[in-house]
Amino acid sequence: MRLLSQKPRIPELREYKKPKTHGRICVFDSETDPFEAGASIKPFTCGFYDGEDYVDFWGDDCIDQFGRYMHSRRGERLLVYAHNLGGFDVHFLYDYFDPDSTPLVIGARIAKVDIFGQEWRDSLKIIPVPLRDFQKDVFDYSKNKRAVREDHREEICLYQRHDCEYLYTLVSEFHATFGHR
Repeated sequence: MRLLSQKPRIPELREYKKPKTHGRICVFDSETDPFEAGASIKPFTCGFYDGEDYVDFWGDDCIDQFGRYMHSRRGERLLVYAHNLGGFDVHFLYDYFDPDSTPLVIGARIAKVDIFGQEWRDSLKIIPVPLRDFQKDVFDYSKNKRAVREDHREEICLYQRHDCEYLYTLVSEFHATFGHR
């Protein structure tokens, strides 16, 4: 118990030792059918950015295409982020969870899991705001409707690419500041 006449003990300041980030930081994003009552929500495109190269995969089998691409990168050590992974994108990736992976669940959402032989994390856990609070392109999601999406493919892919690049900037800045946790 501290008496009012006593000064509070001020802890000694010490230098923060930033843990090294293990693996190359990458990001993933998908675009889906628009959210409409009774609609089945499935991805039709997904994008992947590793800080240098951006790759997108288009079609109803975009996740399978992406899986083959990730298999080609198996020898690399990647740290993949998706914004709201545990609340959205992860539902399209269940079939690709590594069999020996035990997902880390925080607040009923997957925060970390091994997929395609790589560590995946939910960037919403380190950047707890919507991307639009940082940077987000204006986009009309009605262009994602199956009947018209092919007409807007270039615009949709550019929107997805920018989302990946913006997220990459945020995640990279986080790692530059705090390191790997």
